[in-house]
Amino acid sequence: MTRKILALATVAMLAGAVAAWADTSQEATKPASDQAQTMQPTTPPAELSKLAAWVGTWNAEQHVFATPMGPETRSKSKATFRWVMNGMHLEGTHDFVYNDKPMEGRSVWSFNPDTKEYQCVWMDGMSPMVMVYSGNFDANGNLVVKATYTYQGKPCNDAITYSFPTPDSYSMKYESDMASAGNMQPMLEENGTRAKAGAKEAMEKKGTPKKKG
Repeated sequence: MTRKILALATVAMLAGAVAAWADTSQEATKPASDQAQTMQPTTPPAELSKLAAWVGTWNAEQHVFATPMGPETRSKSKATFRWVMNGMHLEGTHDFVYNDKPMEGRSVWSFNPDTKEYQCVWMDGMSPMVMVYSGNFDANGNLVVKATYTYQGKPCNDAITYSFPTPDSYSMKYESDMASAGNMQPMLEENGTRAKAGAKEAMEKKGTPKKKG
């Protein structure tokens, strides 16, 4: 009797194992479209075409306002933007001067289809912290992005506004309450021109992300 019970138990265990393997096998053989729909490559969203105005190289005059963090300064800066990663992101390389020292920065611009917002990740040689900005174009066609973060133990807010008076020029205004909690103050302004003026047609043809398919 004992042997019979053990034999039945063994058969039951094997049957359960076979059933479990069958379920796993069926799951593994499901079409890839059912298993990982979100991992399928897509084309760049149409909203990214609004960032095509930046593609190219720009020379600018930069004005840093006097704050408790430093004196007023004026210097030149340069930036170059190009599409990367199948046109999903716009990458910027930035060269500027801070406290009489040459600095470099990097920016990556993207668009979040879920939140319907533009995003910018900024990093530079002044700080190990990465800044993440998000926002959108306003009714006047200006791109306004904001960030909230902690600096020296206190919450801070930034707001950056970009405007494009002409296809070959832009203006940027950076405000923050870093120096005065709760009170937004101008920190930096920048006015730039395209290194090769008159490139509107080329920008429209080459600057827009390429779509597959």
